[in-house]
Amino acid sequence: MTSSVSELRNVCVQLQASIRKSALQATRTKTQAAPTRATYLRKNSGLYDSLIAVLKHLRQDVTALSLAFSGKSITVEAALTQVQKVADHAARLAACVVALPSEGCQIQEWRQDVAEIADRLDKYCKTLIAHCDNPQPQSSAGPSTQSPAPYLVNTSSVWESIDHMIRTSSADEPTAIKKSWQQDRECMDDAFGEFKDLLEDDEGVGEEETFNQDNEWAELEKELNGGGDLDEAEMQRVKKLDTVVRLVLALHKRFSTRLLDIPDLLQLPKQLDLSHAISANFDALVASLYPPQNTKEVKQAADAMIEDAVQLCTLSVQQARVSQGLDLAEQLGDLHMTEGKEIMKEDGPYGSDLKWLSFWQEQMDKACGVWRGTSA
Repeated sequence: MTSSVSELRNVCVQLQASIRKSALQATRTKTQAAPTRATYLRKNSGLYDSLIAVLKHLRQDVTALSLAFSGKSITVEAALTQVQKVADHAARLAACVVALPSEGCQIQEWRQDVAEIADRLDKYCKTLIAHCDNPQPQSSAGPSTQSPAPYLVNTSSVWESIDHMIRTSSADEPTAIKKSWQQDRECMDDAFGEFKDLLEDDEGVGEEETFNQDNEWAELEKELNGGGDLDEAEMQRVKKLDTVVRLVLALHKRFSTRLLDIPDLLQLPKQLDLSHAISANFDALVASLYPPQNTKEVKQAADAMIEDAVQLCTLSVQQARVSQGLDLAEQLGDLHMTEGKEIMKEDGPYGSDLKWLSFWQEQMDKACGVWRGTSA
């Protein structure tokens, strides 16, 4: 190993240490208050634009550094220049994350993506160092006779992580919250598909006796969940929950399609925490409905899901009343859901949403009456 390559090796070691330091700076936990309404409304458009620009520069720098290592011998001077650029842009990437408000969905998302990029850069640096120790010139015969050098494989890995962040990173807190909410929704949709399958069990296979591959997988899944069909009491239990389940889905969807765009109807991070809890309890409820059912487990999961959904609705109604400047004494006296006819009389920009929430509450009360009257 020549002295110039030895120098480059040492610089690559320093680059690895610098990247680890930047990653630590970007991902370390800070203990500050939960995000305020101002944090939610902050768009961070300039910071997001800076982030995207830094990511693109970092990708170019990594590409140029790898090119300096390719060929019959390492182009040391070019490599030294690119190493410094990679270090600088890795530090700027960390600075973009640090500049965000210290709590919320956006910074959690950015931290996770930057940590992934840093981890892949770390592995990339290791292969550069190894290449300095034992250069392996690429054969002119082409890729069919020789595997690509490890640093080239890791170059592609770094590109992938950078491209992912460019493509998916949230530009502001509302966008990040919606993305997190949608992830909860996707889990609920999957569980609802299973719930509908349980309802359809009551209809039987029908006239066709043959099973396609999907049917066979469904049968296997049924066996893994305990096996057998629902008995009459178990099927009635599932049917009594049908309206409750659909109302919970409707409320959750209402937030993702409309209410998350109305800050005056939100209490964050409480409602986002409730979304996570509803999704988890929804999944637990469906799992508890497979035969043989444990009535205690079914009731616990259903009651927890209902309680969280009602609280999610109630918090928006309370926040709307506060945002409309209602009398403090009236606010304190109305800790629970206002009756539908009262909400419909309220003036203000949220009338239609409050009516919808009120109607949802009325329907949930009816559905819960049916469920709790037959859940024993």
